[in-house]
Amino acid sequence: MIATLNAWAQEGFQVVSCPNFGGMLDSWPTFVLEKRESVNPQMYMGVKDENIPGKVALIGGGISSDSTLGGELLDVFQTLCGQDVVQAKDDYDQSYELAYRNTRLTTGHATFSLQKPYWPHGHIIELMLQVLLKHGFKAQGGPNFGDNGTTWPGLIFSKDAASA
Repeated sequence: MIATLNAWAQEGFQVVSCPNFGGMLDSWPTFVLEKRESVNPQMYMGVKDENIPGKVALIGGGISSDSTLGGELLDVFQTLCGQDVVQAKDDYDQSYELAYRNTRLTTGHATFSLQKPYWPHGHIIELMLQVLLKHGFKAQGGPNFGDNGTTWPGLIFSKDAASA
């Protein structure tokens, strides 16, 4: 995903929106691009919440050179998701720069209810976005990937020019 964002950026295009479409239990992300004079650094966040452990992973935008971002996000996740959240990669997360395991960004499966499963917990998302904003990242789109009724949400961020 970050390679795609960087390729578009080299051509002067930045993602400004990500409407999602789908049918027959599939999710088809769409990327709305805008031509810019220059494109600020971009970061991608992937979320996997329907399996155990839940995960949040980030790549791009210079996050590996930010010595405080990882710890601040870990603090948010441990405070709101529990002390079992760890900043650690597993075999599936090796391409990401930061990865957190045992996160819970949604309500999970709601057995015997009419509630749609995996409703997002607003406080966790809000505080996560506040930490990223403090480090100069603004959300610009949220593509969802998936099939067979399962989706894996993502968020695309751009780094504020003053912070870049």
